[in-house]
Amino acid sequence: MSLVEDSEFVSMGPSNGEIDQVPHDDLVFINGLPCYTDKHKLRDGEIQIFERIGYDDRVGASYLALAGDKELVLRVATDKCGIVALEKVFLNKIESRGLWPHFSQLHSAWQMDRLDFMTVYFRQGPSLPQCLNFLPSRTFSMGTLARLGKDILMCLRHIHGVGYVARCLDKELFHLCAASRHLFMADISNLRLDPTSIGQSAAPWTGGSLLAPISSHVKGAGLARGDELESWLYLMVLLYTNTLPWDSVYDDQVEEVKRSSNVVEGLGEKWDELKELVMAQSGVQIVPDAKYEEIGCVLDKMAKEAGIEDQDENYDFEVEPNEADLPKFILEKRPIDAPIKEECEVEEAIEA
Repeated sequence: MSLVEDSEFVSMGPSNGEIDQVPHDDLVFINGLPCYTDKHKLRDGEIQIFERIGYDDRVGASYLALAGDKELVLRVATDKCGIVALEKVFLNKIESRGLWPHFSQLHSAWQMDRLDFMTVYFRQGPSLPQCLNFLPSRTFSMGTLARLGKDILMCLRHIHGVGYVARCLDKELFHLCAASRHLFMADISNLRLDPTSIGQSAAPWTGGSLLAPISSHVKGAGLARGDELESWLYLMVLLYTNTLPWDSVYDDQVEEVKRSSNVVEGLGEKWDELKELVMAQSGVQIVPDAKYEEIGCVLDKMAKEAGIEDQDENYDFEVEPNEADLPKFILEKRPIDAPIKEECEVEEAIEA
């Protein structure tokens, strides 16, 4: 069994022979990927390209597109790259369990000319860094952090629950869905089937050293699912304080500082409790569901202590409009040029 389960590459539409691209003589390929413009249409004109939004050719290209009145994100990569095919398998598994709100919902998928295509429904909302940029301090209060941090924790839980590892955790991966007001993982290009589940060596960490678990600094060490909770804890501290003890040291010193420092020092008892729960899972290959629940309960308590009684309360970056921001409707009185006839005069005119 390989890490890519070919039997699950379900084409969600007509076969390659039935549906083709609308031909374009001006189509340019760079690094094996098609460079579409707003003049291009796919699948017999069903999908209209709007603009490109993803430029990392290592994981394929991403475009905003339209299919009728539906807004989509189109992903395309070479079959040799295989990233889009992997994403499709993962989203199929997630959707079969009803968990797509934590990620994205598939619209269609197909293969053609040694390229893998996939479209997912576009979800309006800012990225997590954009949410931070609304705030002068570039940090979240505890009430906001506890709720958004739980959203990220749930993404990790479901990734692990279907036998995958995230391999990278960063704030750029997450967007806030404007409809549900919950974070979802918009970028899943780093996700992989956990090799240990099929008897192979553990996958390596692919993210930067800032949020990497300590185990990733050990040469040859693989990534356990429990290690990614450690990375989640570092992300939580970063979103709350905008700093980590090792963020200004040289890369070869990061491991030493991580081992010697207390990343939650001075943040309070609940942070200490959170760290104890998380670090106890370091090196654990399969984290029990009960552990995610325990961590989630601590987050709920942190939110309550911060004064959050209702989960639907505004986040730090959400504000109620004041009177000056509300649209105003002005009724203008104008003189009537012709006098209005009395009702009796109108009736007399009709009778005549």
